[in-house]
Amino acid sequence: MKEEIWRITNIFFNTLDTSRKGQIEESAFVNAVMGLPRAQTHAILNFHILSEKMRENVHKNLPEFSSQAAFYTPSPSSMSQVPSDSLLGEVAQKIYKKDWELVANRLGFLSEDIEHIRASNSGNTYKQAYTVLVNWKTRERENAKASILERVLRNAGMVDASLLLAP
Repeated sequence: MKEEIWRITNIFFNTLDTSRKGQIEESAFVNAVMGLPRAQTHAILNFHILSEKMRENVHKNLPEFSSQAAFYTPSPSSMSQVPSDSLLGEVAQKIYKKDWELVANRLGFLSEDIEHIRASNSGNTYKQAYTVLVNWKTRERENAKASILERVLRNAGMVDASLLLAP
C-alpha cells in the first residue's frame, strides 16, 4: 500500500511540478483538477479533515455557535421554517465565490440544471448561487427547511454560510 501511494505521489508531482522545485503552483493544480472527470474529482476532493462527529461537537461547543454570541442566532423554531429570500440572498453572498455547484448538487440539482442556471445568469456567480437557493426553496416548498440547508452548507465545508442558519 505504501509503495502504491509513493508511486502515485511521484506521478502527481512529476506531472504538476514542471519546474522540479518540489512545489506545486496553484494554477497547475487547478488545471489538473479541472481536467479530471467531475465525478472522480468530487470523490477525490470531497473530504473533511475532521470527522462528522467531531465537526458536530465543534459546531455545538464553539462560543460562536452559542446563544450568548454577540451576533444574531435564529431561534430553534426558525430552523424548521422555510428561509426567506433575503436570508437566501445572504447565504448566496457567502457561497458564490466558493463551490456553489457542490451545494446545488447536494440540494438535488443535476448537472443539466446547473448548466441552465449558469447560462441564464452568465458571468454573475452571485446570481447563479442565489438562483439555485431560490429554485430549491420553490421546488421543496414547505420542505425547504433552514435546518436542511444549514446541514448541506456545513457538510460542504461552508461553515460561515451555515452560521447564518445555525440554531
